[in-house]
Amino acid sequence: MRHLLLLWLFLGLSGGMYAQQVNSSCEASDSIRNLYQRDAALMALRTPPQGAHHRSFFPDSILEENILDALVAVYNAVELPPRDEVTTLYNIKINNYRFPEALKLRIDGNLDILPELGLEDFLLNVQSLDSLAQLYQLQLTDVQAEGEDYLVTLTLNKVLDVKALVALINDEIDGVEVIEELQATGTEYADIFYDSFSDYEELRYSLSWGSGCPDNCQKEHSWRFRIHADCSVEFIEQSGDPLFINDLESLLNIGIYPNPTADLVTVNLLGSPQLDLHVQLFTASGLLLHREVMPVDNGLINLSFSLRELPTGVYFLAFRNDRTQLTEKIVKR
Repeated sequence: MRHLLLLWLFLGLSGGMYAQQVNSSCEASDSIRNLYQRDAALMALRTPPQGAHHRSFFPDSILEENILDALVAVYNAVELPPRDEVTTLYNIKINNYRFPEALKLRIDGNLDILPELGLEDFLLNVQSLDSLAQLYQLQLTDVQAEGEDYLVTLTLNKVLDVKALVALINDEIDGVEVIEELQATGTEYADIFYDSFSDYEELRYSLSWGSGCPDNCQKEHSWRFRIHADCSVEFIEQSGDPLFINDLESLLNIGIYPNPTADLVTVNLLGSPQLDLHVQLFTASGLLLHREVMPVDNGLINLSFSLRELPTGVYFLAFRNDRTQLTEKIVKR
């Protein structure tokens, strides 16, 4: 079909898609909001509110709520295919490796701690540390003797400024020293970044992997969303390295937008790696208009094509590889 222009656009280092805005909502059930409460708190912690003259141990509650609303708005923007990638397919949340899960402390044995005390009473012997643990919701989870000293693990049960807490312990409590910040480990590292402007907010979801992680990961991919005052969500772009597939046996995962359309259609497609993908466009009566065989390497693929010269009506895109076949409807208006 000479009138059917097919432009196969693979995501690369500068890959992206045109912006699309959909209605959404900042309201959600408690169970959904709880999914993103920690992420909102962590982003608020590293984003001091405007006009703040000093940094609090805890995130600003108003800023945290605003960020949570933005996260929920993206979650509710189900008409945006990239939303499925960040919330479902890759389930991007802030990894613990950027924020310690626990602190390991050395307590001087000369503080006259009774070694036979149970775990729940151990901190009572170090009154300053006990008061601090209660104030900042730190839970004593391990005590070990090392020579004349004690090694103590305190788990963080609340999002707070760990560096400020470590400085407070080391500077203010005699005989107690933080010797290690215990962090999660892994091979994939996710993060979400927040920025606020006069008329909108932005969230950038980031996924990193490969050698050099967590500080200098070899690969990185990101998605950027803009959240407006009415909670509508605009997908701005995605960029970075081609995405990996978590499950090598996964079947096709497809998103099409805008649909209905008068012209250009963009398809987000995640296919099983190393399997050629057959793409076919049919009329509603089954007439084949176009076929294409695409090699699929690990990652997300963007394909865009124009229906401008075709009559209004219903068309079907068929996707097939050696493991599965899916058909998606497109409406030309």
